[in-house]
Amino acid sequence: MSSSIPIADPDDYEICPYDPVHRVQSRRMVYHLEKCRKNFPMKKTRICPFNNKHRIPEPEFRYHMVLCPDKAILDQDLKHERMVYEHKSYTRIN
Repeated sequence: MSSSIPIADPDDYEICPYDPVHRVQSRRMVYHLEKCRKNFPMKKTRICPFNNKHRIPEPEFRYHMVLCPDKAILDQDLKHERMVYEHKSYTRIN
């Protein structure tokens, strides 16, 4: 399946959702988030099911779930899997 989904450069920097002063390389972000979460226990966030680097403040979580850019990637993969399954089922019947 060809895709036009951009791949993030692991050397790019991202801003930490716990402390905006922290700028972390994308490839290290997951490790940083776990460490930083322990340093900011009062900041209540939830982890996005579409991208574990997304830490969303609790009041904004439902809004994020609707608009998360990584949800589109998952939706595209699910549509492709459904098409493949339906094609296999159709060719098996005929």
